[in-house]
Amino acid sequence: MSAHGKLADAYGRYATLISAQLEALDAGDSSAFEDLSRERDALADTIDAIHEQERPAHGQLEELRTLVQQCVNADRKLRARLEQLRSEHLGQAKQIEANRAAIRSYVPAAQAGNRLDLRL
Repeated sequence: MSAHGKLADAYGRYATLISAQLEALDAGDSSAFEDLSRERDALADTIDAIHEQERPAHGQLEELRTLVQQCVNADRKLRARLEQLRSEHLGQAKQIEANRAAIRSYVPAAQAGNRLDLRL
């Protein structure tokens, strides 16, 4: 297979992995997301190795540029979703802390030492 064919295949698989990561994220499947991240890292190493070994022909660069742009667009969607989830979780954490503070204001502070009244 030519460098172009290898790269086109690799970039296509890379974009597919990113889309699968987004699906795993939306499904709340962190294990699948992490597995896909490892696959994505390994594939990125493969892409780098292909680039080091062979150069695609000049006429094939436009198609590869389109494939790379698809990867970039998919990655932007994934990063935006991750940022959205981060913001949501940060907001939830702040709400929990605010609730905790409100609860503390209603519950009297524990006294030093416990008492048990055994009188009958």
